[in-house]
Amino acid sequence: MTQQENTKKYISPDELVYIGKHRNTEVDVHLMDFGPDHFEEFSINNISEARGYLEKKSLTWITFNGLHDVDLVEQLKNNRINSHILSDILDTSLRPTFQEYENAFFISLKMFDYDKEKKTISTDHFSLVIHKNAILSFTEKPTTIFDPLIEIIKKGKKRIVENSMDYLVFRILDIVVDHYILLLRELGDDIDAFEEILLTEQNMEILDQIITYKKLVNRIRRNIKPALETITMLTKYDVEYINDSSSVYFNELLNDLKQSNEIADGYREILSDQLNIYHTTISSKLNSVMMTLTIFSVIFIPLTFIAGIYGTNFENIPELRFKYSYYFMWVFMIIITLFMLNYFRKKKWIKW
Repeated sequence: MTQQENTKKYISPDELVYIGKHRNTEVDVHLMDFGPDHFEEFSINNISEARGYLEKKSLTWITFNGLHDVDLVEQLKNNRINSHILSDILDTSLRPTFQEYENAFFISLKMFDYDKEKKTISTDHFSLVIHKNAILSFTEKPTTIFDPLIEIIKKGKKRIVENSMDYLVFRILDIVVDHYILLLRELGDDIDAFEEILLTEQNMEILDQIITYKKLVNRIRRNIKPALETITMLTKYDVEYINDSSSVYFNELLNDLKQSNEIADGYREILSDQLNIYHTTISSKLNSVMMTLTIFSVIFIPLTFIAGIYGTNFENIPELRFKYSYYFMWVFMIIITLFMLNYFRKKKWIKW
């Protein structure tokens, strides 16, 4: 069972409080230290176990899978990581941002997971801290999204282990950003397939589905725009840990985010068009129903008029004494009906 913290009010600036869903699982902390000629990895239960690695010249990547253990995160204060950074790490409602501090840089983004069956998107708060020769990544819940990169590091691929820290930062952020595009394409496939259903069916479930897709796209879009601003700031700042030669990588990130934003905007417009198609089709069906009812009403107006005349209680109505008056009335009413139907057909109000 999970529980959501409601507010961050009345909290001291130096007090660390987790804002998010509380979980009963343990936070998994994994450390990797590597270079051209060595690789070392292990799980840690106390940040003091990693202190020596944070001071080494080799590259260290520490992953935190879970944020709900505040005491564990608070231990990073002993490594002179700013308490404002730690507070932002624990605040899962924080929008994507980039902050520069005295001895570290902080990057926050959102990660998404799309459930095709339930048509829902879950959000994962992701933070990255660049501190000396170490990279610390934090995810709100356990994830396998970085497993391919970890496997590459384990295999000692030269491009990873021989490059500087900024290249690893790029690879980590690139995975998050690429996931935006993959998720949007997966969601887009459902939207495109749904458009074919829309042309054949119109009901409240269809309308609810359009609105649901629109909310999902808008939710992703709201996080892509600040993510674009975040990476733009990262490229413009004179970041100590990022070399000028790596700017091409981060420009690639910017291009991917711009592409994600364009894809989201495109599907937003498609959904708006689908909503218009839905309302137009419903209006057309309503007009068809109203036309049918109107035609029936128009046909029965003269028939009702005739029936009303001969249904009066006047004693002196000459036609009533005529032997075949009843049959003549039926013939006359049928002729009027056929005449009106033929007139409607010529006007193309009905197909006959």
